[in-house]
Amino acid sequence: MTACQLAKKSTVNWDVCPAIESAQDAISKSYWTESAKAVVTSARDGKHSKQTAHDNGNAIDLRISNLFPERRLNNRVWYTLVRDFAHTLASALQRLPSAGRFDVVLERDHIHLEHSVGRVPNITGWVPDQFVYCNPAVKAILDPVNPKAAA
Repeated sequence: MTACQLAKKSTVNWDVCPAIESAQDAISKSYWTESAKAVVTSARDGKHSKQTAHDNGNAIDLRISNLFPERRLNNRVWYTLVRDFAHTLASALQRLPSAGRFDVVLERDHIHLEHSVGRVPNITGWVPDQFVYCNPAVKAILDPVNPKAAA
């Protein structure tokens, strides 16, 4: 059991791998630093792409709507802050002593966090040494003129 438990939606099936279980403290502290509560919206439940690791307990989704609420009026500024937060979260996770790596994908309405052991996410445009990937819809908001530069 970790010091900081993540809040979970009542529908979440929390049957996750030990690496994600042990990452709860780092995730909670990253959210707490931004005065937000870390809420898991999905783990081994719901409908997910077969490309993700939700089915085997190696992935969770985290709420982002509670981050930087004072900046929600400007999507570009808000997504920039959330992207920077995702990088901070990824850095904290990479410092954990678990085997494998954690990949963070910023989706339009959540952060997808995946513990990968020996595999790189099957996402078009993924750079193997990059731990944070922004969904194309998010990239278009971050930089409407040049969305490829927004990662």
